[in-house]
Amino acid sequence: MEAFEKKYPNARPSFNAVAGYDGMHLIDLVLQKSNGKTDAESFINAAKGISWESPRGPVRIDPETRNMEQREYYREVKKVNGVLQNVEFGQATPGPKL
Repeated sequence: MEAFEKKYPNARPSFNAVAGYDGMHLIDLVLQKSNGKTDAESFINAAKGISWESPRGPVRIDPETRNMEQREYYREVKKVNGVLQNVEFGQATPGPKL
């Protein structure tokens, strides 16, 4: 987030930007865990259970379903420094097993 805000001081990352970041970050983590193996079985097995701190908060790949789990946040639109933004004010409970 700091690098994004430094490069784009008047913007917040969109959902698409965060999804792209998470996808590339996951690929990097999987390649590290699989020692660079890129065949489908090695890649999928290495992805199971991986977790990291995303700009959207903690996320995890469920080892059984391979779905991405993330917390869900309540947000409201507020003007921050003259710009309308979604501002978090709480979390949905119960959250995923993060």
